[in-house]
Amino acid sequence: MAVKKRKTSDNQGSENRLRTREIARRRTLWRRLLLFVGLPILAFAALIYTQWRPVQTPASPIRLRIRGHSGLLSVGKTLQENGVVRSGVAFAVAARLSGKASELKAGNYKFSGDLTLERVIERLAQGPNDSAADRLHVTIPEGYTVDQIAKTLEARGIVNAKEFLDFVTNPNAYELLPVDFPLPKHSLEGYLFPDTYDFLPKQTPMQVAAAMLNNFSRRFYRDNKSAIEASRGGLEAVVIKASLVEKEARIDPDRPRIAGVIENRLSKSMKLQIDATVLYGRSHKTRIMDGDLKRESPYNTYLHDGLPIGAIGCPGLPSLNAALHPETNNYLYYVARPTGAHIFSTTFAQHQAAIARARSEEKQRPRRSRTGTAASD
Repeated sequence: MAVKKRKTSDNQGSENRLRTREIARRRTLWRRLLLFVGLPILAFAALIYTQWRPVQTPASPIRLRIRGHSGLLSVGKTLQENGVVRSGVAFAVAARLSGKASELKAGNYKFSGDLTLERVIERLAQGPNDSAADRLHVTIPEGYTVDQIAKTLEARGIVNAKEFLDFVTNPNAYELLPVDFPLPKHSLEGYLFPDTYDFLPKQTPMQVAAAMLNNFSRRFYRDNKSAIEASRGGLEAVVIKASLVEKEARIDPDRPRIAGVIENRLSKSMKLQIDATVLYGRSHKTRIMDGDLKRESPYNTYLHDGLPIGAIGCPGLPSLNAALHPETNNYLYYVARPTGAHIFSTTFAQHQAAIARARSEEKQRPRRSRTGTAASD
């Protein structure tokens, strides 16, 4: 009988140990399951909290335009780019959940104060609150530098010139702009797309720069992304070359040909020797002197090989396309004729003859008298 009791006791002990192990195993599984499921939920909740937090606007109201027939994500992107919401996607989700997605109205808006998603949605549902009569038209010519653009914008009452210039020349400031292309390392020179814009008064530098950069992407980058990425030097090199073409060319047919000359000289390790790179940044000068060619500057292509460190102006679409698709030719030199067209040469001797021809044509041009009538030499 004692043996049977001992066996029964041993069996019960084994069962208890197995039961304890099973309980411990199940607890471990539950802990792992909670970690596996709970951590992503906590991370998602933290993300939602971050994206849904109110935005504190600057002292002056944020002004923007919501275009007609825009989808929720497009509206959200516009709001995010202008600093009204933290996340365009979060805005779109909130608008759907609020039941007011179909009530949002196009038009001109101004936002100020602490902006919660609920307040922004309510404002858009109520309709425009900024008069279109306040909007200012401004034209940025092709080839303008960021300094010229800043002065033009200030003259129209759109943005403070110094603040705008400080912003577009500070990579730490503009690197936060939500664009779909790589931004340059030194300044936004070359990327502020020349066009006619419709701005509200007293915009922030970020708002104006974002509008011009988005226009650059829409008009040039997106349609040519594959070709740009396949080109030597990528987008930055294309923009720099385009800025050189913009300064050198006077007629559209010359643009791809000048771009071809630039490519030929670079491939032969010849200095570009482009006068406009020497004059860049010296806006008070329009003519180049011999002493200027020796002035040290990272833009001086008489002193330094290759391309300058950055663009020397903001090129228009024809020059950008020319830089991306240069003409295949054997030319290494060109000189401008009085008509604005250029004479292209393959050898230095031919170039010297072309210079003599251009100077002869200049001397034969009728000059205008002070009364505005044509007068011969």
